[in-house]
Amino acid sequence: MHGINFQLASAFFVWTSGLVFLGSKYAKTVLVYHATERGTLVFQCHVPEAFDKVKRSELFGILDQLNTDGKDLRILRNLYWEKLAAIRIDGEYTDFTEIKRGVRQGCVLSPDLFNLYSEVILRNITDMKGIKVGDRNITNLSYADDIVLIANSQENLQALLSVVTYESEIMGLQLNARKT
Repeated sequence: MHGINFQLASAFFVWTSGLVFLGSKYAKTVLVYHATERGTLVFQCHVPEAFDKVKRSELFGILDQLNTDGKDLRILRNLYWEKLAAIRIDGEYTDFTEIKRGVRQGCVLSPDLFNLYSEVILRNITDMKGIKVGDRNITNLSYADDIVLIANSQENLQALLSVVTYESEIMGLQLNARKT
């Protein structure tokens, strides 16, 4: 998509040993390792059934607010709007029903669309206390349905978790502690 231009609230990088590592999974691994060495608190959580829970009307509202290019919006609307599905049980199909939420499983766009959807949640913690990486305050790393909250005290971590939990529920999502 070429019509989206804004700064993400979540960090997708880690600075270590003079190198910037891109790629969220590796960044999280490096962060967790270094955080335990320096006493930083890290809470990993997962959004179960994340792609299925996206409210499409909210997603398209977010894309509109970001001034997404009209052509890109039309393509996405054609992919997602007014789609019908039926379930086959013992060889018989149920009546068709409209699917009004979720992004497509396995679609290359789905993680990015979910990132934009969850950005509404994560923007609410950007000004809270996280850790300093260079001159930037980092409160989280996220990619798709995985979120890592980062703080320098238990009190700050609890504050981050409370806000993210509350905002997630508003967006129709819930958090589960990540198995580590």
